[in-house]
Order: sequence, then C-alpha cells, then structure tokens
Amino acid sequence: MTTETTTNPTGAEGETETNGSATEIAEEVVEGQDGEAANAEGEGGEPAGQPNADDDTDEVEHEGQKYRIPKAVKPLVMMNADYTRKTQDLAEQRKALGGEQEQFRQHAKLYHETLADQARLINIDDQLNQYQQVNWAALSDQDPVKAQRLQGQFLTLQQQRQALVGQIQEKQQKLSSDAQQRAAKRAEESQAFLQREIPGWSSELDVKLSKFAIDQGFTAEQIRGLAVSSPVAVKVLHLAYLGKQLMDKQRTAAKPKPPSANPVPQVNASRGSATKDPDRMSTKEWMDWRSKSLAKKAG
Repeated sequence: MTTETTTNPTGAEGETETNGSATEIAEEVVEGQDGEAANAEGEGGEPAGQPNADDDTDEVEHEGQKYRIPKAVKPLVMMNADYTRKTQDLAEQRKALGGEQEQFRQHAKLYHETLADQARLINIDDQLNQYQQVNWAALSDQDPVKAQRLQGQFLTLQQQRQALVGQIQEKQQKLSSDAQQRAAKRAEESQAFLQREIPGWSSELDVKLSKFAIDQGFTAEQIRGLAVSSPVAVKVLHLAYLGKQLMDKQRTAAKPKPPSANPVPQVNASRGSATKDPDRMSTKEWMDWRSKSLAKKAG
C-alpha cells in the first residue's frame, strides 16, 4: 500500500514549526520524568523516604506521628517518653488515692453523725420514759395548764424521735452501701493482682492453696477471705506451695531404687549331669565312667 505525502506549500513553514514544537515538548516530558525518577531515588540512588546505608538517624514515634532523629538523641527521647508515661501513671494513682481519701473522709463523717444521732435518740427515749410515768388524769385535775403544756412537749419529743429514727436508718443504709461497694472494689483489685502475679490463678488453685496452708498448720479461720484481704500473702503462700512441690520431686528423684532380684540361673539341658560317686555306680555305669576317664587321659 502506497503512502502519499501531501504538502502544503503555503503552510510548510508553519507545519515545520509545529513539528518542532512537538519534539521539544516530548523532550521536556522525558526530562521531567527523569527528574522525578531522580527525586524519587533520592541522593545516592536510594529510594525516597528510605535511609541511606550511612544514615545516622533513627525513627521514633510521638503522639501517633513518626519522626527521624539522630541515633545519639534517641535514648534521651525514649527516656523522656518513659519518664512522661511514669509521671502520668503516678498522677493517675495520686488522683485515685485522693478520691479514696475523700470517700474515706465522707464515710467517717457520716459514721460520726450516726453515732451522734444515736446518742440524741437515747436522750429522747429517756425523756419520753419520764413523760410516760406521769398520771395525766390527775395532773389535768390539779393543773390543767401544766398538763396541757407537758402533753405538748411529749408530742414534740415523739415527733423528734420519729424523724431522728428515719435519719439514722437512712445514714446506716448509706454506710452499708458504701461498705459493700468498697468490698466489691477490693475484691476486684485483689483478683486482678492475683491474676497478674500468679500464672494460672483460678478458684481451683485457691482451694489447693487453702488446703496447703491448713496442712502447714494454719486454721480455716486464719485463711478465710485471705485472697481478698491480703493478696500479697496469697502470693507468698503460692511460692511456698511451689517450693514444697519442687522439694518433694527432688526427694523422690534422690531416693535410691531397691535392687532388682537376680534371676534364678537356668540349667542348660546340653550340659552333662553332675559326676556320680563311683562307689555307688552300677557295673555298667562304672565301666562307662572308666572308659571316658581313660579316653580323656589318653587325649
């Protein structure tokens, strides 16, 4: 197939300029791509973003962002991060301790208020007991005004007593609720400690340690609730339990085994029987014995 080239005399110069512009653009694109590739490789021919072999920096992470810093500075940065973390932990512990102290102060205040209310209640009961011993009918006949006044005081004391009993009951319920919450929190913290400090901690292991403690001389009353009241003591008890098991295994391994009985030797059927006393041999036996003896001597 023949390809014909059509020329435009009037536009030849413009067409040449257009072709030249396209060539220049192509060269610029190639150069741009080469430049991007060079930038991507980075200095030394290494890919962009990758440290060189002689790079004296290291990567650290701070608040979710990664940074490259000199290797000599990294230990200081890590130390500062560890210090910051420990400081934050300490601040949280102090905050929790401050909250516990405040709860303890409120609990102590409520407890003392309850004791004061109970003392007031005893005083009111003593006064009511005195009023109950009054002969109201006789007093009304003798002095109606005084009888009416005393009856008013008696009714006021009864109302005060009723209100005071309600306050005491409310405060006692609050104290009981606080005690239950503290006990639940203490049990939760103790379980977390035991699970963290004793591998494989479970209720079954708790029973084994209780039995072990009783075998060593503790009473059931002494170890009751020990896992909640003193988890550190349970940790020490577990170490003693493991030590006792190890000592028992060592004693078992060091104990000499009884010697095995020697088997009764079996008489080989091919062996000859024991030599019989010649004086007790028959004539035939003696002749055979004599022949064999002479043959052995001759051989």
